Amino acid sequence: MTQFIKEHREVCGVEPICRVLKIAPSTFYAHLAVENEQDKASDRAKRLEVMRILILTKPYTDKLFRR
Repeated sequence: MTQFIKEHREVCGVEPICRVLKIAPSTFYAHLAVENEQDKASDRAKRLEVMRILILTKPYTDKLFRR
């Protein structure tokens, strides 16, 4: 969704697009800030990213999550 807003914000603006999509403009700006600076991500988001990388790089870890 943020990609769509980024692509069309020059034409329509962020607020009108967010109004149609029924999300707060602050949500878009928060996601944009995290994309630019990973330090602004929440601790949970950082942990999930580490887990995602571990799962993708280690083929045996998928067995841990099937239980």
